Amino acid sequence: MKTVYSPLHIAHAPKMEFFRGRTVECFENPERALRILKEINKRKLGDVIVLPPSSQSDDYSQLLIEPALIEPSLELLKLINTVHDRDYVEFVRTIFHDWHREVPMQSYALPHTLNRLGRDNINLDNINLKNPYAKLGYYSFDVCTPITAGTWAAAISSAWCAVRGQEIVREEGMAFALCRPPGHHAHPNMCGGYCFFNNAAIAAEAFHQHDPTALIAILDVDYHHGNGTQAIFYDRKDVLYLSIHGDPANNYPYFLGFSDEIGEGDAEGFNVNFPLPQNTQWPDYCRTLDRSLDLIQSQNPGYLIVSLGVDTFKDDGISQFLLESSDFIELGKRIGLRKWPTLFVMEGGYHDQIGETVVNVLQGFQASFCASV
Repeated sequence: MKTVYSPLHIAHAPKMEFFRGRTVECFENPERALRILKEINKRKLGDVIVLPPSSQSDDYSQLLIEPALIEPSLELLKLINTVHDRDYVEFVRTIFHDWHREVPMQSYALPHTLNRLGRDNINLDNINLKNPYAKLGYYSFDVCTPITAGTWAAAISSAWCAVRGQEIVREEGMAFALCRPPGHHAHPNMCGGYCFFNNAAIAAEAFHQHDPTALIAILDVDYHHGNGTQAIFYDRKDVLYLSIHGDPANNYPYFLGFSDEIGEGDAEGFNVNFPLPQNTQWPDYCRTLDRSLDLIQSQNPGYLIVSLGVDTFKDDGISQFLLESSDFIELGKRIGLRKWPTLFVMEGGYHDQIGETVVNVLQGFQASFCASV
């Protein structure tokens, strides 16, 4: 299985976040992706495609020093703008520099107020969105997603990894996009949950661009509900979204991810949530996984995207499921048995065994997918 990776994720390295009422070191950090990459190379999973290709001995130092130099291709930008509002994309590109002029001594930006003042249809003419504080509050839905000088570069390269991954899937049947920052919490016009661009949704749009009649299934196995992915496709029946996650009654994102959220209009039934209680172990998780896969099978998908979070591991720093390392091998095998062309897109996972658990899923999948029927 080929992996798509960009070292430009390192440009996004905030030091602190606001978590459960206190300031702590960021859980979402460059070390996560580096550990996964190290394990991929250690176990010889397959070729690693590096973006952007370098003709200078993989020297990305100038781009990391000047992340504003990163500009997406017109094709990639078009895909991102299909998923996200143009004004929001411009916000991600410019907000740190706007904010840094106001607070030059701080290396990351966080909102201190959010758009929760009781008006659903805000007249933007009344809001000064040239004010960086207003922008941060308008385009964010939480206060745990810091933005730095390198966030734009990392977010663009992360989306690029997902798009390149779907190209490989169309050619070879499987691929892993080692995306960082993650994406499944990102709404069309809001960042949150460490996410800026919704990589899985962007990949789904890329699949549709090349095969407009195919149903795309997205299976989200991250511990936290992919509220952004749900919001993007909630009224569309060309994308089937299923999520297995910690019950939002007690877990982030708290306000979406309940079982009665089933899609709307013609897309009713194309959004399926399986909230599970804290301390869920493999037997119960496995039954829910098989049920999800059966539902996907009933819709005869053209492609599967797996939003791969491994924060369901028992020792994760911010989650409360109890899966063992070996369970991730079985998770991958069960998906691979279905033989769907599959793109894995990296999401969450905040523990020292992130490399091991991720590669367990990928190797389990590959073993089943490549086995003769």
